[in-house]
Amino acid sequence: MNSQIKSRRMKRGDEAKVSEFISIVFNEYVAPGFSQDGIDEFMKYIKPDTIQSQLKENHFGFIATLGRDILGIIEVCNNNHIALFFVDGRFQRKGIGKKLLQKALELCSKNDSNFSNISVNATPNSIREPGTFFTNCTNRNFPTENYYS
Repeated sequence: MNSQIKSRRMKRGDEAKVSEFISIVFNEYVAPGFSQDGIDEFMKYIKPDTIQSQLKENHFGFIATLGRDILGIIEVCNNNHIALFFVDGRFQRKGIGKKLLQKALELCSKNDSNFSNISVNATPNSIREPGTFFTNCTNRNFPTENYYS
């Protein structure tokens, strides 16, 4: 990952930029495979006030940035489910998603010494290459060993 790209924990005040970022990436890469009802439902889920409420309760997230621009985001729910995971298309395949995933898994492990699996519901078009972490992962649990230090 480029040394100018930083990753950090999502914090209060990030919600509007995170929501806008997710909306842009979702509309470009994911929305074409959804019905309008599905798109509308997802847009409700990523509203800034919804993100803020989730972060106060049982969610945490990390963002990757280059200057003021968000390049990627991961949000985990209940310490065992990847709720949101997006990387700007121009920066995919550069290690940003991997770094965000590693940070999230490290925090899950720190939060729960028995942590060993995480689930994700991924759209088919989010899978880029056979053999990657998310291959064929719609509604699946994954062992987390070897994905964090």
